[in-house]
Amino acid sequence: MKVSLFVTMSCALLVALCNNSLSPVFNINVAIIIGIISTFIFEFMLRFFSYQKLDKEAKGQNATLARNYVWLLLSPGYFFSKLFKEKIKDIKKSRDVKADFIKSSNKSNLLSSSIVFLVITVLDLLQTKIDIHVYSIIYNFLIGFVSFRVLSRSSEIIYAFVNDVFDDEKDATTLLTKFDRIKLALNSYVENILNFASLYFLYSENKSSLSCLFDSIGRSTISNVSPAKDDFLLNIAIYGQVVTSLVLVVLSLAVYVSRKR
Repeated sequence: MKVSLFVTMSCALLVALCNNSLSPVFNINVAIIIGIISTFIFEFMLRFFSYQKLDKEAKGQNATLARNYVWLLLSPGYFFSKLFKEKIKDIKKSRDVKADFIKSSNKSNLLSSSIVFLVITVLDLLQTKIDIHVYSIIYNFLIGFVSFRVLSRSSEIIYAFVNDVFDDEKDATTLLTKFDRIKLALNSYVENILNFASLYFLYSENKSSLSCLFDSIGRSTISNVSPAKDDFLLNIAIYGQVVTSLVLVVLSLAVYVSRKR
């Protein structure tokens, strides 16, 4: 009863804030740009908090800024992960610490993707109760944020896991066991489903968030790819999810299971 009352009051507060706190002159295109910029901040903060969770003795002092700035545009998540890994490269037990950092970042990404999908689900339920202009601003902000984050995470997952698969076990830079790697891959697999479910909802008309979640599960399991008709961008997203899923399942999980440790 108390939980239901809390949820009801929270939804009422969200509606009130949305209807009264945003200016009607706010430019919708600016909302998309702010969403994209917010992705950079969000991806940095996720890695920063994962780094801050490490013991003080495990933190390095200096880091050489990665010079490949293409990654900053393609996948800020990978760029910032690389930056913080550089800070712990030369400390004692760096392989242990790097493993902790990777596992913490992986959990944070899964949790944040779950929260984003939950927010989108709530907005879907409250759509008819929110002023149409305000809803358009929030929607366009999410278009920029979710689209860029999906690109960032998919690029990071594909690059990181493919590199990990083809690296020699003897040259591993972390102490992650094969069971750790399988868990990381499974977490990323679930995260991938949630990320694309959010994206499908934002790019699809007349579909609920739950329906988009089922679409994402079907495409992630390659059981129901169902490309969209006359929608080039959505088809790119669909086949991007298929490629990411294949990397996680066919390459990563298959190779990790066969590893000795």
